[in-house]
Amino acid sequence: MTAPAADYETAFWSWQLRGSCQEFPAELFFPEEEKRKRIRRQREEQAKRICRDCPVLAMFLYHETATPEKYGVWGAMTTRERLRVSAPAS
Repeated sequence: MTAPAADYETAFWSWQLRGSCQEFPAELFFPEEEKRKRIRRQREEQAKRICRDCPVLAMFLYHETATPEKYGVWGAMTTRERLRVSAPAS
């Protein structure tokens, strides 16, 4: 007998519940809405510091490569940084 789809989805995404980010407001990890560049950069740096100490950082990095996220700080990387890393070398 196979597990119901809901159980599979819960198991598949449950690692995110162990992320250090769970203790902070989501806006911190999605600073793109902030129009003031200095404040946006400060929020990005704060989010990246939290990510670097995360117990599931490796899973976030894997998730980002498997499911490219367009927005937010994922795996201690901003959208700009992820695009630079994934861009083909010229």
